[in-house]
Amino acid sequence: MKYRNLKKGTIYEVLQTGIINCTNAQDGQKMILYTNGELTFCREENEFYKKFEKISE
Repeated sequence: MKYRNLKKGTIYEVLQTGIINCTNAQDGQKMILYTNGELTFCREENEFYKKFEKISE
């Protein structure tokens, strides 16, 4: 699945959804793993969907 950053317009590919954050204060938080092809990022699910829009492939 490909997504566009609403602010910068950069295209990213989602690698995996449903990742669970197990660090102390964020335990149980749902995360999304995504990449721009060069770097890989992990962001909280709700925040990701606010900052990115799905694009057709």
